[in-house]
Amino acid sequence: MNTAFVMRRALLVVVPIAWLLCAPGCIVQDIYEQLEMTNASIERVEGQLERVETEMDEIRITNESLARLQTRIERLESIDNSLIKIDEHLASLRKTIANIDSTIPFLQISEDDDPDDAIDESTSIDVEDASPDADQP
Repeated sequence: MNTAFVMRRALLVVVPIAWLLCAPGCIVQDIYEQLEMTNASIERVEGQLERVETEMDEIRITNESLARLQTRIERLESIDNSLIKIDEHLASLRKTIANIDSTIPFLQISEDDDPDDAIDESTSIDVEDASPDADQP
């Protein structure tokens, strides 16, 4: 009775396992297929993560370049402000020199006229044209 009991017990274990392995739509087969699909999904996600990491590295490089450019722009803005102040100072000097030139006509300090004070060339009279002989035919 002891061997019959062991045989019956072994049969009860082996038959369901054999039936599960051979049966279509078996749970084990479904689990295996699901694992294959999961592995394929994981591989796709890993590929996407690698692309994202590459893009993030490119973004980091771009951000570093932008930070350097921003520093340069700030320097250029300070230089631009200095140049604006110099331009204002030079314009003031031009006006001062023009005032000196207009006050003391025989003392010609500047060679070029101030564009604001320039006389239209079509209305100017040459000294040679203003002579008394030029009016007589």
